[in-house]
Amino acid sequence: MHRLVVFACSAADREPLADSLVEHLGLTRTDAAVQARLAPGVIRGEFPEAQAHAAAAAIQQLGLQARVLPSTEVPVLHPLERFHHLRWPETGLEIRDATGTDWETIPWTSLDLVSVGQVPLDSVRHVVARSTTLVSTGRHQTTEAESSAPHSPGLELLLVCRDPFRVLRLEHLHLNYEFLGDRRTSGSAENFRLLITDLLVRAPHAFRTPATQAWLSGESTAAYHFDSPTALERSTQLNLLIHRLRG
Repeated sequence: MHRLVVFACSAADREPLADSLVEHLGLTRTDAAVQARLAPGVIRGEFPEAQAHAAAAAIQQLGLQARVLPSTEVPVLHPLERFHHLRWPETGLEIRDATGTDWETIPWTSLDLVSVGQVPLDSVRHVVARSTTLVSTGRHQTTEAESSAPHSPGLELLLVCRDPFRVLRLEHLHLNYEFLGDRRTSGSAENFRLLITDLLVRAPHAFRTPATQAWLSGESTAAYHFDSPTALERSTQLNLLIHRLRG
């Protein structure tokens, strides 16, 4: 089976993109509209190769970039591993395991992609099903059917590693910055910036997403803000694919 990836999409492209998804992939109008609204990114679902290529050709006729990939070549970011205690000596990134006792070292050469974004770290999520509505609190993986009422935004890092493939999730408000030593400040955002800077010094080969570069360069918040953690994950997945396809 294959996946379809759309690499760029403006607001004006969304309706014709949805039309193509309905015609060539057999999506319902509602599902197609949701996928078009979420574009650019990986279209949800797996499809026979010929069907996926027909959809990609139709999308390219709209002036958009699309590509078909075997499902096995599309990275799946879940499950994300969340850590609060880090150390970053010259030997590699050290993370404390779930028991809180042992440390694991990830070689600097294994860091593949750095993805920073501002997201709502705390929210009330409304999960809409066909006949029921669930309300839950906290940071859980969101689905495309969920809506949320965001509270305080915060910075989040998704750190993609290779050999083996894994994704680390770090939230700037929930990290212990003791390894900064005398450089540690009273502001978690500044400590987070020091952490990211140190990581990039030790792993200069790691690909930086456009949002990460915008944040590092001090650009407007709009350049690295995401409406939800799920939106950041989708962007990270797309940029990881772009990074791999380039080479």
